[in-house]
Amino acid sequence: MKKETILLSAGDEKNRYCAFPSIAEENGHILCVWKQGAGHLAGGYAAYLEMTADGQILRSGPAAEEEGTILQNAELVRMQDGSTVCWIDRQDRNNKRLGAKAYRWTPAGFEQVPGILTDTDGKRYGYVFDGLYRSGRYYLLAMTFPELDPVLNRKTVELLSSEDCRNWRDDLCLDSVCGLPLNESSFAVIGDTLFILCRSYRKEAVLIAADFGMNVLRQSVYGVENGICRIGRPKLFVRDGGLYGLFRNHPMEDAPMELALVKIDPASLSVVRYTAIDSEKPEDGYYAEPYFHGGCFCVVTYRRSGPAASDILLLRYDWDELK
Repeated sequence: MKKETILLSAGDEKNRYCAFPSIAEENGHILCVWKQGAGHLAGGYAAYLEMTADGQILRSGPAAEEEGTILQNAELVRMQDGSTVCWIDRQDRNNKRLGAKAYRWTPAGFEQVPGILTDTDGKRYGYVFDGLYRSGRYYLLAMTFPELDPVLNRKTVELLSSEDCRNWRDDLCLDSVCGLPLNESSFAVIGDTLFILCRSYRKEAVLIAADFGMNVLRQSVYGVENGICRIGRPKLFVRDGGLYGLFRNHPMEDAPMELALVKIDPASLSVVRYTAIDSEKPEDGYYAEPYFHGGCFCVVTYRRSGPAASDILLLRYDWDELK
């Protein structure tokens, strides 16, 4: 059974579009950052709240603002030293990427870290999807754009790694691996295998299994035959030894969107179970991030609630009923 709590209802009078939440666990609490703006591609700023795991809001406010710049998508990444960094996708008023900037969480709020996300070849990145730390290296999934990559002039999803979060190395171009144009992606680790779930522009989803030498071991493409057609902002995670994906999905081309949870067999990469955990048929919504509290599977997401307005939601489920 689902329990729903509205964490933020349609923002303020000017910025009623609250969307694209990202979360991190911070000192026993949940930190959440989202876009608060005038619409999906319209101007706005990054806002945050800190809450208890059961949804009691402790404080909230602006996370970052930049005059004349749209702060579109945020991604919170936990660092090995225990700190939390928020990478923000910055766009000009024509929605051209300006390069992602990092903001570090402090007791007083977020503080900007100097510089733009750039690899050792000078290529800049605009949209960060996910991050993890393993065996002395940080890993990021990030996307570059023609305006940030003037040499190759293309839009690609890259797997980056670094020992210090300053000097980033481009380890793997996922578009080249899949032979598909990709967008939002997420990763998780089981043993020595890195699993990467990607949204394709061709109305498919792709799951890649690789080792940390960046050798691709196997991959699988999911489509309408799996009840997966157009996905958005996937989040891959491991729980109770199982591999799961959470994402916005249109199960068929003309079907309304729903929030989907899938269980995946890590050996065969086949979908074991598909569950639509929220299907209110909004025109926009369902970029979602999960966490666990007691026996509850908790999901922070957003859902359209009116013209140019959307809410940040906390959905809670009994994990034993879903897994």
